[in-house]
Amino acid sequence: MMIKKNISFLAIFLLALSGCVQPPIAPAPATPTYVYVGDNWRALDSLTPPVNSIQLAVQAPEEGTLDQKIQFQVTPNDNGYLWIVQIDANDQVQLLFPNNEEPENYIRVGNTITLPGRSGYYYYLDRPLGQNLLAFIITSEKNGISQVLPPRIKDVLYKSRDSRKFIRGVKYRQQQDWGVTKHVITVR
Repeated sequence: MMIKKNISFLAIFLLALSGCVQPPIAPAPATPTYVYVGDNWRALDSLTPPVNSIQLAVQAPEEGTLDQKIQFQVTPNDNGYLWIVQIDANDQVQLLFPNNEEPENYIRVGNTITLPGRSGYYYYLDRPLGQNLLAFIITSEKNGISQVLPPRIKDVLYKSRDSRKFIRGVKYRQQQDWGVTKHVITVR
């Protein structure tokens, strides 16, 4: 009789305990993933700013359709010179900003700028379809981009006649304040 009582008690205890069991914990949302499309993409994505770097808050679309016009809003936490470098889905490098339409790239702490800022020209999503890596880089020195970019990216941009005049500068790296915010836009 005692055994039956203990078994009954154990069954009731286990039944009550089963009501307390928590549902399985859902996995944390996955961080965005993308495929490295080549060596240029990998080089730009590996760009790591120094500790206590200048920060940029960037608002940009995550995805869009072919020929869609887009804008970026950028807010720095310090004064500096803004550069936007793009690597497209074919691993091609392009300097989006500064450019011939807007050559002045000095931005002030706390001021949000919208790019493109001048009427008459636009950024739009173009071929190739797929993911594009954008690096929003801020430097404390006017020609600081030449000190920050990975050599392979700097070499590609320097060969481009349109970009050459914007990335001229000191050929050696030196300590300076700079920062980078990376963003991926998918063109569908």
